[in-house]
Amino acid sequence: MISEYLDALQAALDFDRSLSRRVRNEFEDHLREAMAADPSKDRWEAERRAIARCGDPRAIAAELAVISLAKRTKRLATSVVLVLLGVLLAMKGHIAWYAAMQWVINDDMKPLATSIGAIARYAFWMATFVGAAGWAYGSIYRLPSDYFHGKYSRHLYRFCLISGAATAALLVSVISDGALAIIRMVSMTPSLAFFVPILSIAFELAGAGALVVLIHALARRAMFTADLQKTWSYH
Repeated sequence: MISEYLDALQAALDFDRSLSRRVRNEFEDHLREAMAADPSKDRWEAERRAIARCGDPRAIAAELAVISLAKRTKRLATSVVLVLLGVLLAMKGHIAWYAAMQWVINDDMKPLATSIGAIARYAFWMATFVGAAGWAYGSIYRLPSDYFHGKYSRHLYRFCLISGAATAALLVSVISDGALAIIRMVSMTPSLAFFVPILSIAFELAGAGALVVLIHALARRAMFTADLQKTWSYH
């Protein structure tokens, strides 16, 4: 009976393998301890009482899934801010490198570089503003009633939109920054010094790409969690 109960609990959380395994192990330990403390000689009845005290596996899975989702939302909100900070430092770093190496832009390319630079700058500050708004929105304290599937799904949808907008603006900024680096380097003789801006921009792209992956993963888990909550609410 316990194995069937644990299988049902794990199956309900199967969309998040690490969470499902952790929950199964925790509840298995809890149920075994409850049975060991039960004075009844009837093991079947002891199992039934232990399971009854835990509750419906679908209800437990729905509650644990939304708690896990809320934690992931806050982690993503923090990740957006950290990536933005990392990109800012990387940009400042290779700009300082350009100055130290005395890499200047050719006069005929300066109008184009000025336009691209303006795009990179405005896109980055837009990403910063929207990212800060996403961090505030994703980190806000919420009441237990706010986690009902309809209300919380709307919250997550808005959060993913905000985070997606910040990431899109960041990608525009990083790509523009890369274009500026190319404009500078095409007039230079290739050397090992090129690796500094190249690695810096690769780091920026990796950070933006990581946010895309995290947002997609959060949206996917939000969809499964909403379905799980709906399924439980109909029982």
